[in-house]
Amino acid sequence: MDSRIVEMAMNKQEEPDKCVIVSNFPPDTTEEELTIHFQKSKHGGGDIKSLFVDKEIALVVFDESKRK
Repeated sequence: MDSRIVEMAMNKQEEPDKCVIVSNFPPDTTEEELTIHFQKSKHGGGDIKSLFVDKEIALVVFDESKRK
């Protein structure tokens, strides 16, 4: 796991069960494209609280946990 993303999550005090770390997406991918992708229910998504992008790694924070 990339330490930059872990640091971002810790600094923002995000709940781990609401976070998804994303990597290896094309460098020209926009925040809007990531948001739309992870909001789609067919991808297991939901409402996004926040999105942090650092180069080619992102942290998606959802409003609610889907953990069961």
